[in-house]
Amino acid sequence: MTSGRQYERRYRRRRNPQYLTAVQIARRYGFHRNTPANWCRDRLIPFTTGTRGEYLMREDDVEAFIMEWYEDWARILASPLLAQEEDER
Repeated sequence: MTSGRQYERRYRRRRNPQYLTAVQIARRYGFHRNTPANWCRDRLIPFTTGTRGEYLMREDDVEAFIMEWYEDWARILASPLLAQEEDER
């Protein structure tokens, strides 16, 4: 007989480090949480959808998009939130 703990582990949500959600991108680069989702809705950036319907974007695609569409891309990509996140790794 399996214990409840094994059952929980089997169905625990897995995270894919290649993809970021719209909320993660907003926090990382200092945008409003709807901004990355709007990029996806307008088909401005490549994305896939997760199991819960959230937009998932690759970090490389997000950075390339920011460099192409935003004049102050250096400031955005050098965000203190991004530096803090890298320090935590």
